Amino acid sequence: MREIENNRGLSIFTDSIIPVLFIFLAVLITQETFAQNLSPGNKPAAPDLNNHETYPGNEGMADDLCSISAIQRYLARQVRYPGAAVQDGHSGIIELYARMNNEGRVNELLLLQPGRDYIEVGEIVVTENVPAGVTIEKSSRHESLIAESRRVIMSMPKCDINEIFGQTLKFTFKFELK
Repeated sequence: MREIENNRGLSIFTDSIIPVLFIFLAVLITQETFAQNLSPGNKPAAPDLNNHETYPGNEGMADDLCSISAIQRYLARQVRYPGAAVQDGHSGIIELYARMNNEGRVNELLLLQPGRDYIEVGEIVVTENVPAGVTIEKSSRHESLIAESRRVIMSMPKCDINEIFGQTLKFTFKFELK
């Protein structure tokens, strides 16, 4: 009789827990594959921030940023002109707004200017040579330029600046083709 009860417990485990684990693993693998396939150059894609969802901080980042000029330097080192945008002649100014949490991490990104005050981080200029025969098209809505701007902002490590805790920051990226 005890052996039947033990088998019933094992049956409940295999019938309910194991399928849930398989679904969880499938979701993780699908998200990673989807992110790699969508992004230019097979870099992990930035999350879709049009719906104003919140995102966790960048745990594991070693260096804290302790001034606005340190944030600017970090962004300037990290941002890259997307290759597809260069080939298509896309240039323009991208403005994004990031809400910071009370720990100094990006909590939310917005494409539109928020209804409250914000702190300007300054303009980061990204230049690239235009290939021969490519016509330059200026716009603030080129998806690859927006995605690169998002990626860089979301990769920022913790900012150790008390004045920005709980505030909104404005980031401006100027993508220029020469």
